[in-house]
Amino acid sequence: MVRDALVVGISRYQHLPVLNAPVNDAEAIAHALETNGDFQVVRLPEIVQEGRLRVGQKTPVTLTELEAALVRLFKPSGANVPQTALFYFSGHGLQKEAGIREGYLATSEANPEANFYGLSLFWLRRLLQESPVRQRIILLDCCHSGEILNFLEADPGAHTGTDRLFMAASREYETAYESLTSPYSVFTEALLAGLDARRLPTGVVTNYALTDWVSSALKGESQQPLFENSGSEIVLTRCQNPLTLLPPTPVADVCPYRGLQPFWEEHADYFFGREGLTDQLLDRLRTGNFLAVVGASGSGKSSVVRAGLMHKLQRGQAISGSDRWQIRLITPTEQPFKSLANAFVSPAAAPVERAEQLRRAELFLQDGSAGLSHLIRASLMADHPAAKASRFVLVIDQFEEMFTLCHGTQTEHVRHRFFNCLLAALREVGDRFKLVIVLRADFFSKCSFYKGLAEQIEQHLVMVTPLSYDQIKASILKPANKVGLVCDPNLVYNILLDIVGAPGELPLLQYTLMELWQRRYTPAEGGPPHLTLDAYTALGGVRGTLQKRADEIFYSLELEEQQVAKRIFIALTQLGEGTEDTRRRVLKSELVGGQFPIALVETVVEKLVRAKLIVTNQWVAVESYQGQVDQRFANVSTALRLAQVARNKYPKAGAAAQGAVCRVPGAKGYDFNVVRLTHGLEGKGYPGGSDGGGSQETVDIAHEALIRNWALLRSWLDESREMLRRQRRIERTAREWHSAQQPRSPEFLLHGSRLLDAEDFLSQYPHELSQCAQQYIALSREESRRVRHELRLLQVSIPLTLLMALGVTFTQYKVAADNRVEKEYQAQIATSRQWSAIAQSILQEPDGDPMAALLISRLAAERGQTMEAESSVRSALQKVQLQANLVQGAAGVVDVALDAAQTRIATVDTEGTVRLWSLATAQVERVLAVVDGDRPQPAATPVSGRVLFTPDGNSLVGVGRSARQIVVWSVATGEVQQRLGDFSTPIQAIAVNPQGTLLAASSGDRVQVWQVANGRLQAQFRQAGTIQTLAFTADGQGLLVASPQAVAVWNVVSQKRQQRFGLGARVEGVALSPGGETVAIADGSGRVGIWQVATGRQLQVVSLPAPTAAIEQDAPTQFGLVLQFSPDGQKLGWGDGLGQFGVWQWQGGAAWTGTQRGGANSAAGRLPRIGFSPDGQQFVVSDRRDRPDLPTTQPIHIWDAATGQDEGSLVGHTEPITALHYTADGALLVSAGLDGAVRLWAMQQTSEFPTVRFPGSPIQGSAFVAPLGTLPCATGPTLGVRMMTEKGQLHQWNLVGAAPPSAETVPCVAETEGPGAGGQKLGSWAQLYHGLGQGWHWLTRWLERRPGGRAAGLDGAKGIPAIAASIAPPQATTNFLATVAAEQRLMATTFSADGNQIAIANSQGTITVWQAQANQGFQVVRSWPIEGDSKTPAPPTGAPLAPSQILRQLAFSPDGAQLVGISVDGLLHVWEVRNRDRHQILRGHQALVEQAQFTPDGQRLVSVSWDRTARIWDLQTGQSITAIAHPDALTNLRVSANGAKLLTTSLDGTARIIDIASGTTQVILAGHRGAILDGAFSPTGDRVVTAGADGTARLWNATTGVEQTTLRPGENAPVPPAVRRAFFSPDGQYVATLSENGTLQLWAANWGGLLTLARDRSLRQLTPEECLRYLRLVPGACPAVALNSLDRPAPP
Repeated sequence: MVRDALVVGISRYQHLPVLNAPVNDAEAIAHALETNGDFQVVRLPEIVQEGRLRVGQKTPVTLTELEAALVRLFKPSGANVPQTALFYFSGHGLQKEAGIREGYLATSEANPEANFYGLSLFWLRRLLQESPVRQRIILLDCCHSGEILNFLEADPGAHTGTDRLFMAASREYETAYESLTSPYSVFTEALLAGLDARRLPTGVVTNYALTDWVSSALKGESQQPLFENSGSEIVLTRCQNPLTLLPPTPVADVCPYRGLQPFWEEHADYFFGREGLTDQLLDRLRTGNFLAVVGASGSGKSSVVRAGLMHKLQRGQAISGSDRWQIRLITPTEQPFKSLANAFVSPAAAPVERAEQLRRAELFLQDGSAGLSHLIRASLMADHPAAKASRFVLVIDQFEEMFTLCHGTQTEHVRHRFFNCLLAALREVGDRFKLVIVLRADFFSKCSFYKGLAEQIEQHLVMVTPLSYDQIKASILKPANKVGLVCDPNLVYNILLDIVGAPGELPLLQYTLMELWQRRYTPAEGGPPHLTLDAYTALGGVRGTLQKRADEIFYSLELEEQQVAKRIFIALTQLGEGTEDTRRRVLKSELVGGQFPIALVETVVEKLVRAKLIVTNQWVAVESYQGQVDQRFANVSTALRLAQVARNKYPKAGAAAQGAVCRVPGAKGYDFNVVRLTHGLEGKGYPGGSDGGGSQETVDIAHEALIRNWALLRSWLDESREMLRRQRRIERTAREWHSAQQPRSPEFLLHGSRLLDAEDFLSQYPHELSQCAQQYIALSREESRRVRHELRLLQVSIPLTLLMALGVTFTQYKVAADNRVEKEYQAQIATSRQWSAIAQSILQEPDGDPMAALLISRLAAERGQTMEAESSVRSALQKVQLQANLVQGAAGVVDVALDAAQTRIATVDTEGTVRLWSLATAQVERVLAVVDGDRPQPAATPVSGRVLFTPDGNSLVGVGRSARQIVVWSVATGEVQQRLGDFSTPIQAIAVNPQGTLLAASSGDRVQVWQVANGRLQAQFRQAGTIQTLAFTADGQGLLVASPQAVAVWNVVSQKRQQRFGLGARVEGVALSPGGETVAIADGSGRVGIWQVATGRQLQVVSLPAPTAAIEQDAPTQFGLVLQFSPDGQKLGWGDGLGQFGVWQWQGGAAWTGTQRGGANSAAGRLPRIGFSPDGQQFVVSDRRDRPDLPTTQPIHIWDAATGQDEGSLVGHTEPITALHYTADGALLVSAGLDGAVRLWAMQQTSEFPTVRFPGSPIQGSAFVAPLGTLPCATGPTLGVRMMTEKGQLHQWNLVGAAPPSAETVPCVAETEGPGAGGQKLGSWAQLYHGLGQGWHWLTRWLERRPGGRAAGLDGAKGIPAIAASIAPPQATTNFLATVAAEQRLMATTFSADGNQIAIANSQGTITVWQAQANQGFQVVRSWPIEGDSKTPAPPTGAPLAPSQILRQLAFSPDGAQLVGISVDGLLHVWEVRNRDRHQILRGHQALVEQAQFTPDGQRLVSVSWDRTARIWDLQTGQSITAIAHPDALTNLRVSANGAKLLTTSLDGTARIIDIASGTTQVILAGHRGAILDGAFSPTGDRVVTAGADGTARLWNATTGVEQTTLRPGENAPVPPAVRRAFFSPDGQYVATLSENGTLQLWAANWGGLLTLARDRSLRQLTPEECLRYLRLVPGACPAVALNSLDRPAPP
């Protein structure tokens, strides 16, 4: 096993400070790797000192040397690829700020002032991405080294079969340090200690052990290292004599995982992954008295508070004296004041005494905050009278219950009283009272209606964000280590892949781990138990475990028990009102109805509790004790008596009655004084509570994850939702009536429509209402009858009585109708969710057809527009690659050709018919036929027909139907231009030279060449054998002629043979490279040779796999192998008739081979069709196989041309494929088959719309713009997208609601001039279309690519919906930097609101503003130098710019009259665009300013900064009028269109919607995994889109904060690239996302646009087989959907 290492230490720099540590660092690392790591180490710089190789102190290292060494390490030539490759670097690290941050490893000649930084970490990431090495290790000890972990641009690969360890000394924005007390740097010193294998009992240091060591060693240091591990373990070093350490002692039968239960204090030893968050909570509580812990459901809020915060407080190790604090934990429940009173009840008291304590505490709380303050002070005095440092900590978990469980007529009043009571007590008691609330993020918007509470939450909020990769791994491995469990490495890796991004991940993870523990494997030979991958797979993975377990438990019950269980789970679910469904705690007595006996309910509850699907607790019913206690002299707790004495309500208690609250001994030898109360004691039953007459049992669902992820429960809820709402509405009013002592007064009883509804409900669902509710309805009915009887006595008017009866009847009918409609609606919703799940499962199948998934998703959306349906539609759209299906008819297609402009397709079928198709309209323009005069030829057995365009696209050449002549047509008119040749046998091959001047054809052993212009015969000659292949060389004078007997190149001018090639055996395949330099020939023995055409010299010979050599030819005149060069000529692809294929990188020697899944082709002699993408990255090959569940399919397989990795399949053809062609830009693949279809497949489909890519040129600015210029022929709405690259190149597209014209359209004249237009006058649309060259395809709402400044007319004729295809990277047409000065870099750019002004700031300190002119280019409005800060002297001419002159951001005011610029020193510059004298500088931010934006009225400016503040500036005074604090650094902002709201995004993973007038936060948007980088309001302000570093963009309801959908631009990437920008189109119909890898993607922003797009992508109906297989519907019942009209047959 080869293990190579490159160790680099650079101390000497020409333009940077000299370093001391790197040489020592590098030499020590090299020694450790050589001595204990078995690495072959290459040092750089390398010297020989005392006969030994050492790292040089003074020797420089250049960029060329370092790049070459890295290429040799990670991409070695030949077959000597190491198993493990390690790269260590110590030296300077640099960071380049040019709109997009990039890191560099500084080489000796690095000079930032000369814009030379050294080795790009982006380059290193790309090198690693292409490396064949299995185990890659990168150790970087330099500033900004965390940039190597920026996989958002290029992921070096957590791929199957590869393992990696990346370690960086600091984050991408931090510096690294040398040690003051050691010759090594801080990071390397920790590395060296971590690599010492003697410290471990195993004597082996792996990548995981090293990261754990370094992380622990550097905890608390100013520089924080970053790590990334993936794959299996990598052994780094080992030793023979490790230190003797005691192994962990296994703990028998202890499960360290909690399943769906939260972690409590006693489980803190097994609680990992939230250490940093716990420390943050402690710091906040140390300095403040209010703390709001907010997070999404399932994020682990309760666990981090209980096992993290409360545990640390109770131990007293984090905050001095906190072990003496009184900590109370409650949940609000339906009666929040009663729950609050429970916090002051002694847990050790007898039941009667507890009841009295609770009653008196409630009495105090009736006085609001004054009573609560007295209770707190009395409790503190009773516990520690002399301890001033004691604190009372009240933790209110599940604070959202204030909104989900509190109902009734007085609900709002109770909420206000409760919130005011808590907040006032905070002020009155001071810092001795600390309040912690735990709140679900989607309920923050409800808190915003209570000003005081909202302000406290906003100022003291800590977000519980999703766990990081390492934190999830720690939560799996560290608890296992505690109890002596061993986790298979592959198990952990698979869990991490499954869990990242899963909603509610923590409960799902913990439940899965608990189930794995139940299935742990103990080796027969002894040893610790194992958690295995096999058990995990059997469970169904993280997402399947909970649902599978819940299904198993449910279906294990008897049928009657299942009905009870269903009733229980439904009763335990609180239906969401604008939020997700949540859990609901109920009394066990509420689960008992007349339908089921009590014993049966008890049995089912017990079974579900044992299965850990529900939990039970105790609740004290105070009323049952009131008759047993003395109201004045009962046995009162000390705390209550002290409070009573303080208020002079009761006599002083004697000494005997005084005592402290009882302390419960803990298992670790210390005491717990934490009281947990929900009604009574949540999770802890009272001693004897279950036996006392006053204790009642409550039942609660184990976790909301069960509600979210159990499909069966979701279906029950969907079926019964309206019934449940009605039932609970009746039960709620019945409870209020019962609480009011069952009065008969009308205000408490039901009457009118409410009574009718209740009676109707009781008649339909007699067993769903409690006895109390039934009594309530009966009394209401009785009272209603009495009232009606009295009314009848008073009323003598019969018409009035009839009218009342009619009203009652109508009401009953309406209620019945509404119920029926609601039932139908719920059934439709359930079907929608079920079909959405089916569509998602199809997309997960390896051979699943995305078109079938799209059709089923559309059917699901038609039945109910659920979130599941939307998600499945979006996922299917990202997977659907079929863009058009051009149906020829019954005759099969034998060849296809594309013209150079990519505007037309030509096909020839088995009957000899040639059709000319418009690519833009997907319609046949002309039908041509190979005829003899005006009479069609008789049918004949077809020989492979051929069709091709001349290079200029003006002529079409065709051969078909065993033709003996070539026909040349005019593309424009369809007229026959030439009939050439008069062969005696059918034509086998044709070719046109690159210049378009010569046309060649072969028949038998004859070759003829004609001049295209006049049809004159240029040359003719013969060659042995039946000629199969013709190909011209690049100069157009050489013609490659190949038959099974001979291969030669002929000169068509001299008609002489120039070169002859061969391997001495029968020729089985031939290919000429695109440039004509080389020829490849395969023979019957399986050998392939490469020759140089010019000299005839043989360059390479390779043997293909054995099956190819055994080909038995049934057609001796045909080839048995197909060969094709890649566009760059570096790779050679091949395929045979036995199902094998491959790619040979003939210059490097690397090769890979694949086998078709269907095996050998069933038809003798039939070869596959193969092809390379234009960039050579993809290799496609056609397949033939039979599937028992579907008709015969002919898939096209896509492979990575370099590695042979399977990248997917294109399924659709049902007969053998005869042609495969990429478009010149690689956007589309065109396939044709004998099934008569030509299919267009999008090959760059990564979003719902095509993807715009900008390789190698980072995007500086982008925006949707309003109608761009004048489009005189456009009939529909116009929308545009403009983008500016870092190099100053402007790119622009239009989305136009009109059809593209054909060549015959009425001209629309448009003149163009300005930068990039060249002053060319274009006479018609067709001229413009063809003149722009390659890269044109069409979106559903017509996409037109417009170079900068060029306006174009569109024909007004109506057209069908267009093809949705990818857009190729456009040629840069306008360079805004080059027109100003050379040698400049673009530092910042922005577009005005209408898109017609562009401002750029360059590296020379100059701002230029451009204005778009109607039907013209851009003209300069003004250009001015950036003036520096007056407080800092301006640098002399030629010197580097001052920080205040270097701008990183620009933004126009809404009217385009003002411009704001942000300099790198945190200043804001404001200019008036047309007034040179108006320049204002705003100061106030204390750190880097990320973004600034004008308010819509232009009077104010809003800015956000890394100083954690957002500031609002008055532009009249230049002063900051409001500063809004945030918990973390801010990354971006947006102001709503009406100027009322502000959206901020932050590194803490949240976005906030802030009311600008008051400065208060209204909504918090939490859900991203990592920093949010951008956000935007919709034009109407009711929605928000955010862009995150987690590679997603998310749409939110701006009012409620509920996430509506997640957009995943990089869903197919192993690590999705960060989404840098996300914004709405002006009409709100689209969302654009801009990813860090330079891709712009468009998405439908609402249901209407999404469904329209889905319809336009639907090219067929579900087949009967698909309906039966997926939907379980017989063919006659299979539903149909509206289709795109592109799927149409060709005219006869």
